[in-house]
Amino acid sequence: MLKGEQGYLEILKELVDKAESKGFRDVRDGHKRCSLFGRQLRFNLEESFPLMTHKKVFVRGAFEELMWMLRGQTDNQILKDKNVHIWDLWEGQIDPNNPTELGKIYGDLWRNFGYVAGEYVLTDRNGRDIYEDCLDGFDQIEWVKNEIKTNPSSSRMLVSGWNPQVSTTTPKEAVLPCCHVLFQFFVEDGKLSCQLYQRSGDFVVGNSLNIVFYSLLTHLMAQQCDLDVGEFIITFGDVHLYSDQLEMAKEILTRPTYDFPQIKINKAKDLYSYEWSDIEILNYVSGDKISIPVAK
Repeated sequence: MLKGEQGYLEILKELVDKAESKGFRDVRDGHKRCSLFGRQLRFNLEESFPLMTHKKVFVRGAFEELMWMLRGQTDNQILKDKNVHIWDLWEGQIDPNNPTELGKIYGDLWRNFGYVAGEYVLTDRNGRDIYEDCLDGFDQIEWVKNEIKTNPSSSRMLVSGWNPQVSTTTPKEAVLPCCHVLFQFFVEDGKLSCQLYQRSGDFVVGNSLNIVFYSLLTHLMAQQCDLDVGEFIITFGDVHLYSDQLEMAKEILTRPTYDFPQIKINKAKDLYSYEWSDIEILNYVSGDKISIPVAK
């Protein structure tokens, strides 16, 4: 059982060892990567907040991306206005009149899954939901929050980010099929835990942020449901390292690590009203920031 930052580094070492012994294989768009299939990491949220320490992690970016998705937003301009550029590489694929629109990705699938309106209605750049005219979709976030509150022993408290129809349509309705296929909540002894299944994980670049993202989500959801936090568990399908990330991955394995920090959160009026000023990270010590190539 792999836990914490040391578990993360063990998977990274396994990737590096495999890449050096077996090399990389061609995937898409000229990229080469080395993959492992079926790995898992666990983090005890009661003890600390899992913010990797071998490098400085962009916590605010993960928070703003989380709130953008929870609010059902899909226009990247909203993130850019907050100086968050996680999604910039994927612009210009959906609507030529609005190049920052990313289509039926996480926020849309979480808050309005499966709607079949004749015209795709979007979220405006001021962050207002403007799909009221086509609300025949399903709000998974509100549903799962209500289940946690009213039926906490349920084994059905999950949110799906995988819509096979959207993922395979031509022309594209989403800039990419969601990597975070589903997440599930579990309540026991007054504690909320969350498990994410991630079909595809860029381990060096993305997964440090993914861990922060879903740990934050677990904290916010627990707070809104008057629960404590338990564990965050991330289960990977294809977890991989790209060929142009190998040397940086080897450097990461030489870096020191430190204790995870703590987190303090001011309770907002609802799940969708948190601001970055409500979040305080305490005693975060880390190595320097790392710039690593991102594969589109």
